Amino acid sequence: MQGTSSPSLNNVSTVNQAGVQNSATTGQVAFGNNGSAITQNSFGPPALQNNSASVGQLSFGINTSTVSQTAH
Repeated sequence: MQGTSSPSLNNVSTVNQAGVQNSATTGQVAFGNNGSAITQNSFGPPALQNNSASVGQLSFGINTSTVSQTAH
């Protein structure tokens, strides 16, 4: 969580996950801009694969977020 205890000027976060079950959350508060990117790649038995992502952003500038999820 970026800037949640006190607002930052700008926040950028990147999360990359590879596993059977992936879960990611980003939270950003900024006076400027927020950028968040989450990439998840799940593998293994199809019944067990799971990707979960959430993004929360608050700013006076520009918020951008990208979530990419793949299951095999």
